[in-house]
Amino acid sequence: RLIRTEGYTRMSMRELAREARVSLVTPYNLFGSKADVLYALLESFFDTLDTATNELDQQDPIDAMYALTQFSVKEYAGDPVFYRSLLSSMVTTGELLPVPRIVQRCTTLWQRGLDAGIAQGLFQPHTRPDLVALQIQVNYRGAMELWIEGGVDIDGFETQLLYGLSLCLLAVAMDSERERLLGRLHKLEGQLDSRTQNWTTEYDDQHKEEVQ
Repeated sequence: RLIRTEGYTRMSMRELAREARVSLVTPYNLFGSKADVLYALLESFFDTLDTATNELDQQDPIDAMYALTQFSVKEYAGDPVFYRSLLSSMVTTGELLPVPRIVQRCTTLWQRGLDAGIAQGLFQPHTRPDLVALQIQVNYRGAMELWIEGGVDIDGFETQLLYGLSLCLLAVAMDSERERLLGRLHKLEGQLDSRTQNWTTEYDDQHKEEVQ
């Protein structure tokens, strides 16, 4: 049984086996390595997003992509200590992680929305959905690392994600969709302006305390 605690992701396989009350070989037989245990936890998150995507398929593709982004943040917010610890350990574990599998699962979610948008005439017909989806994921990863490191709170994380998504979609949108995307973009810019001022103030206060 997997333990969703902050300390879990720092456990060795021996400690994991002890906590789960199984022999040491059991985690290795089931998963193969500590990295694969962590990936199994992350896969459960992907499965949740897959289910949400299926439900969102009935929506306008652009609205659905924004909703999927917000849904993913809501999942993180439901257990931020666990997810911060898990995602951080994915970077610091030192073991080879299945990065191509992780990227593929993530980009597939975005590509579904892009494909649907192209089919409905929302995005330019020559759009490369695979490349745009990958760029969305690159933006997502950057904002996620900022959140993990404490550079933004969960609301700031969501705003950064939505801003990056808006820029990517705006780049390939048909003229008929640009107005509503620009509206979203400008609203997010206002939120980012406010948050950037708060981050700067917090950093200055922290720096003063360290100097003193």
